[in-house]
Amino acid sequence: MSFVIGHLSFVISPPCLPCLPCLPCPPFPPSLIPAMDNIDKLLAELQTEYKEGKTPPPQPQPQSKPQLNITQPFIPVSPKAASLIDNLLEEVKADFVERDKAEDLRRQEELEQERIRQEQLKVKQREALKTQAKEWLAKLDPFSPEGLWFERFAEGYPSKLEAAIEYLQNNY
Repeated sequence: MSFVIGHLSFVISPPCLPCLPCLPCPPFPPSLIPAMDNIDKLLAELQTEYKEGKTPPPQPQPQSKPQLNITQPFIPVSPKAASLIDNLLEEVKADFVERDKAEDLRRQEELEQERIRQEQLKVKQREALKTQAKEWLAKLDPFSPEGLWFERFAEGYPSKLEAAIEYLQNNY
């Protein structure tokens, strides 16, 4: 079966079997001939529509949102109004600068308070360690191996109490 569209001609034949590539294709079975006639009719209709110049109806395009072409009228601003607007903008700017400075000052105060709190905590810990060192020194036998070792360790410190604080801080 063959047909022509424009300058192109087509021949439709049943598919060849891959195992028999060199043999000619068998003829169409009689049961497919009516179906092929229907295809021929459809192709003939398409060919006549093409020759007559009929085109299929255009596909509806998805429409984008309509854009309104609105222009704002030019309203001249008087010099007095412009200066009022400028003054207002300067006031707003000054307010923001003032708020920023106040926020920076608040942050600095919070940091300073935290630093003071940390120092107070260190002093409190140091006092607790000092009390613990005094108790440890009172219990330490100077002639025990630990007592003799501590005497040599304390030689590098201004006092035995400072040496005991350092020793306890690093070892307990």
